[in-house]
Amino acid sequence: MFENSFTQSNKAYVVTSSIAIGMLLVVFIVSYVFFQDFQNATDSSKINYDEYIKLEELSKKYKLMQTEHLEAAILRRKLDPDKWYTINNDIYISIQGLLFDFRNKPKQLERINKIAEEQNKLFGNLVELDTTFSSLRNSIKKKKILGINSSLHKIDSIKKHILEQQKEDISKLVTYREEKNESVIRMMVISSAFALLLLLFSLYRLFVSRKLYFKTNSLLKSILNASTDIVRVYTPVYDNNKEVIDFKIEYASSAKEIYGYNSKELLGRLVTEVYPELKVSGELQKLIDSFSLQKSIEEVSEIDVDEEKTTYLRRFFPSQDDIKVIISDISKSRKYEKDLSKLNHELKLSNDLLKEAEKIAEMGSYIWFMKVDHTILSDNVYRILGYKPQEFASSSVKFREFVHPDDLELYDKNINEAYQKEQAVEFIFRVITKENVIKHLYTNGAFNEHDNKITMIGIIQDVTKQVETELQLQQKNAELVHQNVELESFNRIASHDLQEPLRKVQMYLSRLTNDDELSEKNKQYIERANSASLRMRTLINNLLSFSRINRKEDDLSLVNLNNVLQDVIDDLSLTIEEANAVLEYTELPAVKGIEFQLNQLFNNLISNAIKYRNKEKDLKVTITSKKIEAIDIDEPFVKNHQAYYLIKVIDNGIGFDNNMRDKIFEMFQRLHLKHEYSGTGIGLAICKKIVLKHQGYIQATGIKGSGAVFTIYLPA
Repeated sequence: MFENSFTQSNKAYVVTSSIAIGMLLVVFIVSYVFFQDFQNATDSSKINYDEYIKLEELSKKYKLMQTEHLEAAILRRKLDPDKWYTINNDIYISIQGLLFDFRNKPKQLERINKIAEEQNKLFGNLVELDTTFSSLRNSIKKKKILGINSSLHKIDSIKKHILEQQKEDISKLVTYREEKNESVIRMMVISSAFALLLLLFSLYRLFVSRKLYFKTNSLLKSILNASTDIVRVYTPVYDNNKEVIDFKIEYASSAKEIYGYNSKELLGRLVTEVYPELKVSGELQKLIDSFSLQKSIEEVSEIDVDEEKTTYLRRFFPSQDDIKVIISDISKSRKYEKDLSKLNHELKLSNDLLKEAEKIAEMGSYIWFMKVDHTILSDNVYRILGYKPQEFASSSVKFREFVHPDDLELYDKNINEAYQKEQAVEFIFRVITKENVIKHLYTNGAFNEHDNKITMIGIIQDVTKQVETELQLQQKNAELVHQNVELESFNRIASHDLQEPLRKVQMYLSRLTNDDELSEKNKQYIERANSASLRMRTLINNLLSFSRINRKEDDLSLVNLNNVLQDVIDDLSLTIEEANAVLEYTELPAVKGIEFQLNQLFNNLISNAIKYRNKEKDLKVTITSKKIEAIDIDEPFVKNHQAYYLIKVIDNGIGFDNNMRDKIFEMFQRLHLKHEYSGTGIGLAICKKIVLKHQGYIQATGIKGSGAVFTIYLPA
């Protein structure tokens, strides 16, 4: 794994070194070629020099011929035939040699041929002159001699041209050789120096890279060993047909192995030897395909580890020589993904619910970037103003256009004050919507820092209905105050003006009763009148009690119900005794309330039980109490407190039809005839009003002929 990486990373330096060595080889070859060329140039110079010598020898022979001819002319004698033929033969041999030497030099060869032609003419004239010398006339001799001299002169002229050409060729050859020697030597020196520098640089870089490789290799191994990922490097194993059939483990990180092997146990072993199940599962074929096709593969699989499902991500990274396998435990990340997906789903639901809640509550939200005057409005703010979402570009200036003209001063004052002091803002103002409808809006905003920018984040709610309801409530409250004043006036009249005549009637009836002269029938009439006046007085007192229950001046205080119950028992002791009733009760709590009203509550309930007792059996009244959490109460009433005291008053009296359970708390509702059971029909109505005054709840359950249960909830 790591050696291959090193080779690839230093490929450029290896190539550079190869180039440098190649350049040195080229310099060597060029040097050899230069040496051969120098040798050839030397040979050429020698040939030119030999040719030059031959020409000089030929020149000497012609000079000898001229000398012999001149000597014969001066002495007026014949030429020596043998010597002449010898010179001519030598000249012929020299010319033939030069013709061969100049075979590759057309100009020189042409000149030698001209010399040969002139030589033939010269030799012919000399032979003719020599054989006919004595018989020729002087004029003819002279002409022959001139022909000989002309030939000698031409030969000498041609010879000079040949010699000059030879000198020029030798000079050029020397100059070319010197220039070539200088350029070739310079090139070889520069090339050799460059190649050596390049080679040294490449070797240095290879040394540095190798040093860095070992350092990086050590660091990489440390990282891989510290990683929880399982890293493997496999090299292919081939069969006789060069087909990959297996892999050998070349490297194994020290991460915890799925099947419990440590890294040292794995090195050098075959993959199928360590993991034979890969053949069956098809994983081995995937490895082979990935390596053969040089294609990376990534797949997710689940494996049972320690009786738990563990999710792994397998990744295959093939190269020319091996294949890297990285196995990562992604169980946690998968769980995080699922949790994140779940959270995103819940967030979407929350956003959808929030949007629906905004519609239901007629509420919207906003973010105001105050420095740049940019606002972000929720969709429902647009709807409140009568527009479709995002129908207009939002800004504080644009929103101000919707504010009712009469509320602009209030709006500007609150906004400017909030902006200058960077404090929360909360107020109600009116707007005019797109349909020219006036709405009352409530806004509540607070400052926050968003992306290092001062922003105001808040809500806007359409409170038009609440404002209108509050106005109606204020009107109703005013009417109620007026009615309460009238009721107080009625109470004063009832407590004095109505009861005063009753007292006088009762007084006069009392006196008439003492009259012995009255007949028995008249006494019955007086008794009935007295009974009616008593009922009238009781009714007035009950009405007064009922009307006084909701007076505000009655302050709540902590009341011990045990003391209240004991006072009621004391007040009703005679009645209880006459009814032969038994009262059983548990420890009662202390509650916040009005003591005399709670006294009246228990008094009415116990009195009611005594009144409607079953004459055929002894009366038993049981009072119980316990604390109960509001969430555990099934009865249908508004629970404004976390806990309540459940108090039950149970009797075994005549009971009542349970269908009448709600009506018995209404004013003047009687379940029995007046002559059967006395009463005004107000007692239980007073009980209900007292319980409601104390923010509680009361209900009755009856079984005709078996008794009744009054259930009371009072705040704990």
